[in-house]
Amino acid sequence: MKCTFSSPDATSCSRCTPGGYECVFPGRKPRSPGVRTVLRHQLREKDAQVDELLDQINPPSATATPLGIVPSRLLLTPSERVAHREVLTWLERSAVQNLRAGGESRAKFDISSLEEGADSDVDSDEDNLLDIGSVRGSSPSGSSCDRIQSLPEESTPAGLLATSSFLYRRSKLVAGLPEGVRLAAESGEGFTYFLPGPAANLDLRRLIVERQSAPEILLSGLVTTEDVQNLFQIYFQRINSFVVLLDENIHTPTAVLSRCPLLFTVVCAVASKYYDEKPAMYQMAMHFAKAAAATAIIDGWKTIETCQAFILLSVFGPPVKRMEEDRAWCYTGIAFRLASELNLGRNPTVTATDEREERELLNKSRAWLICFLIDRCFSIQMGKPWMIPEDDTIRSASNWCSCSKYQNRYDVWLASMAELMSITSRFTAAVHPAFGNKSGESEDVDVATIQKVYAAELDDFSTRIAERHAEDFGSSDPTTSMQMILMQCIFHYCRLVVVSYGFQQTLMKGIIKAGDESLATCLQAASSVITATINGFARSGFMRYCPEIVFAQCAYAAALLLRCLEPTASGALDFKQEKRIVGLVQRLSITWTSGELANDKKHCAKPYIRLLQRQLEPHTARLIEVAKKSSSAVDVPAQSGFPKDLQISEPSGVISIPGNHPSGWNLASHEFAQPTLLSNPTYTTSWDEVYATSDGGQSHKIGFGGSYVGGTETDYLHAVLDLPENTWCI
Repeated sequence: MKCTFSSPDATSCSRCTPGGYECVFPGRKPRSPGVRTVLRHQLREKDAQVDELLDQINPPSATATPLGIVPSRLLLTPSERVAHREVLTWLERSAVQNLRAGGESRAKFDISSLEEGADSDVDSDEDNLLDIGSVRGSSPSGSSCDRIQSLPEESTPAGLLATSSFLYRRSKLVAGLPEGVRLAAESGEGFTYFLPGPAANLDLRRLIVERQSAPEILLSGLVTTEDVQNLFQIYFQRINSFVVLLDENIHTPTAVLSRCPLLFTVVCAVASKYYDEKPAMYQMAMHFAKAAAATAIIDGWKTIETCQAFILLSVFGPPVKRMEEDRAWCYTGIAFRLASELNLGRNPTVTATDEREERELLNKSRAWLICFLIDRCFSIQMGKPWMIPEDDTIRSASNWCSCSKYQNRYDVWLASMAELMSITSRFTAAVHPAFGNKSGESEDVDVATIQKVYAAELDDFSTRIAERHAEDFGSSDPTTSMQMILMQCIFHYCRLVVVSYGFQQTLMKGIIKAGDESLATCLQAASSVITATINGFARSGFMRYCPEIVFAQCAYAAALLLRCLEPTASGALDFKQEKRIVGLVQRLSITWTSGELANDKKHCAKPYIRLLQRQLEPHTARLIEVAKKSSSAVDVPAQSGFPKDLQISEPSGVISIPGNHPSGWNLASHEFAQPTLLSNPTYTTSWDEVYATSDGGQSHKIGFGGSYVGGTETDYLHAVLDLPENTWCI
C-alpha cells in the first residue's frame, strides 16, 4: 500500500490515521541490479583474477630497481613546460600513486586500440590473443627453437649445465619418484634456472605489457593512438631505409608494443624528431626513451626487440654538445652483447613451416648482419676493437639475401654494405695498433703495399656491386636511389680510410714533397666523398633523416683536405689547387646549412659545420693575403658568408671522365650532375689521350664513377686540380 502523508511532519499516513493503526513503512525495496551492472562486476572480478595469476606467473623481481622521470629535474624551457604541462602533471601524479601503493600501482593500456578499425568496447583479451599468430605483427609463441637457440653451446660449461638440467628432468629417475617429491624436484631452482621466463610466450607477454609494463610515453598522453600510426609511417618511409632493421610485415605498431615497450618507445621517439604536426614532442619523447632504456638495462627482457631498440638509439640518438656526452658507443655495446647472448648469428636448427616463422628467422639474421655493420662502422670511426666476429653468417650474406621469397627488398643492399665493411675492417686490423697489430709502427713493413692490396680489393668490389645492383641504379624508388648514393659515399669513405693511412704517416714524419703519391690519392678520395655528398646525397631528399655517422664520415674527408693546406703539405700545392680545396669545403658547408637542414638548429650535422667553418678561417685569411699580393684572385659572384676573393660559383659543367669503369656507378645516372663537356677543346678528348702514362695506360682503375680512370695518382694531382675555373670533376 502506498503511504500518503497529509503534512511533512505527520508520523502516520492518511490510511492508518482514521483506523488508528500503527503506521510502519520499511522504505523502498531495493531493485534488482541490471545486466550491465552485473557484467561490470563480473569483469572486475575476472580482471582481478587475471592480475593475480600474472603476479604468480610473472612476480616482481626482488632485485628490481624502479626508475622514473622526475619532472622537476628535466632541463626544459618555460615554453616547453607549458607545452608539456599535462605530461608533467601525469608524471608527478604517477609518482605519488606509486609511493602510496608501495610501488605496486600499475596503469593498464589496451593494445588493441592501436589496431586500425578496432573496437575496444567489443574486443576482449581472448579475441585479441587469437590474432597473435597471424602473419602480420606476430611470431611463434614460445617456440622450442627460441628456447634452445638462446642457450649457450653444449660444449661450454654453462651449456653443459643447462643440458644436464633438461636431461635430468626427463630422466626415469625423476619419473619414478613419488608425485610430491617429483613436483618439488621439477620446480626447484636448479631446474627452472635455465628455463625461459614468461616473456618467451608472446601471448603471455602481450598480457604482461598491457597490465604491468605499458610504456609511459602512451600512458602520459604525450603520444596518442593517432600519433602512433603517423610516427611508424615516418619511421618506415624515411628512417628504416638507413638501417634496415625492422620488417614492416611483422613490426606493426600493435606487434611492437605487445613484444617490447622499449622498442615501441624508441621508434616513436626517433620518428617524432620529424613529426611536423607536433615539433615539440621530440625532446620529451627522448626523455621517455632514455628512461625506458635505463630500466631495460637493469631489469628488462633479453629479447631481439631490446637489441634492436639499442641499435636505433646508437644510430639515431639525440644530438650532444660534447663527445663525452655521446652514448652511441655504449648503446652499441649493449646491443652487441645481447645479440651474442641470444645467438642471433647461429644458423637455425629448424626449418620454417610457414611465412610467419620464416620472416622471424630472417629478422634474426638481419639483426645480426646490422650489428656487424654498425660495429665495424663505429670501430673504424673510433679506432677501437670490434665485438662482432666475421662468422659464416656474415661471409655468406650475399647468398643469404636471396635465400627466401620473403626477403626484404633492401637485404641485397645490406649484404653489399657488409662486404664493403669487411674489406675495410680487415685493412684497419692489419695496420692499426688498436687491434693488437704493431705493423703500422714497424719500419720493415711496407704500408704502401698493404694499401695497394686493399685498394685493389675495393676496385674488385666496385665491379661486383655494379653487376649486382645493375637494376637498382636506374630505379625510380626514392629509397633505393638513396641507398645507392649512400653506398657510393661510404665506398669513397672506405677508400679514403685505406689511402689516408700512409699520407698521415708521411705527414707526421716531415714535409710532403711535390708529386707525392700519398697526397694525390688522399686528395682524390676525399674529394670524391665530398662531391658525392654535395651532388648526390644532398639532392636525394633524405639528408634531413641521415644518421650522424654519415656526417662524421664526410667531415673527416673535409678535415683531411684541410690538413693538406698545412705548412707540411701545402708546399706540394700551388695557389689554384689550394683555392679549389677551400672552395670544395665551402660548398659542403653551404650544403649543410641550406635546404632541408637550414631551419633545424639542433641537427646532428651542426657541430661538424661549426668545426669545419672554424678550420676554414685561417686558410681563407691566408689565401686572401696571397691573392692580394699576387693579384691573381678571380672575380666570381660572391656567396654568403665567404670572402669574394675565394668564391667558387656553382659549376656550369661537370666533367664526366670516360673510361672502362662500370656504367652503374656513373654519377650522371644517379642525377648527381648532368655531365657536359667544356667548350675548351683541350678537355674534349678522352682522359687516356690527354694523360697518357708510361705504362700504356694500364694504371689503377677505380669504379663508382667518382674517381679517375687512367693516369696515375700524380697525374690526378697535377691535372684534375688544375682544371679550368668553374669546373668540378666528380
